[in-house]
Amino acid sequence: TSGDHVNMTRSGMSKTLRKQPNLLASSLEHKLLPTVQWLLDARVPPEKVRHVIERAPSILCYNVENSLKRKMSVLLQTMHVKEEDLGRLIATCPNLLLSNIEQNILERFEWFEDFLDVPRERFVLAVQRHPKILEYSISAKIEPTVEFLLESLACSKEELAEQIIKFPQLFSYNLQRIMERVEVVRAQLDVHYGGRAVALGSQGKRKGRPALTSRTAGGGGCHLPH
Repeated sequence: TSGDHVNMTRSGMSKTLRKQPNLLASSLEHKLLPTVQWLLDARVPPEKVRHVIERAPSILCYNVENSLKRKMSVLLQTMHVKEEDLGRLIATCPNLLLSNIEQNILERFEWFEDFLDVPRERFVLAVQRHPKILEYSISAKIEPTVEFLLESLACSKEELAEQIIKFPQLFSYNLQRIMERVEVVRAQLDVHYGGRAVALGSQGKRKGRPALTSRTAGGGGCHLPH
């Protein structure tokens, strides 16, 4: 049965109930088990169902037909998530199903389009590569990171946008780590090239700082320091 696949530990159950105590009053037959079965039907690997519930226990309080299936439909249609990839997305970002998913997606569509001129179909590629980009705060995570990289890499918005689409996992790092990594790469390049400006983005040097691109080394464009 669907309940057999959850296999929650005692500590996991305690943690879940502390987060969502009203589960004690929920019907096992009409609420909890149908949601677990829906997760399995959505191709969440059985061994991951327990982790989804522990991370987002209130998912068990949502109506399968009126809420969860509708949100799944939005992901399939708007973000072009393949059905075979849906389970991996839910396992990675369970809290996405607890949000106003239409508003969540629209806000990110509009921000990337307005700030970086990224068309919606291009942003979808970033989501497919790193679904958690839909969970990151725009004001606290995405915008400060993008502004710092535009200044530090001295490249155009178009160049940075292409790098973000290729490597959206960048936003999983905190900004301090990104700053430190940029300075490490800059120091390495300064040593390698004898202190000369290694390369310039299309906007040239800003405030006398060399851009962290690879044009002089035979590459092209703006490259993020991974």
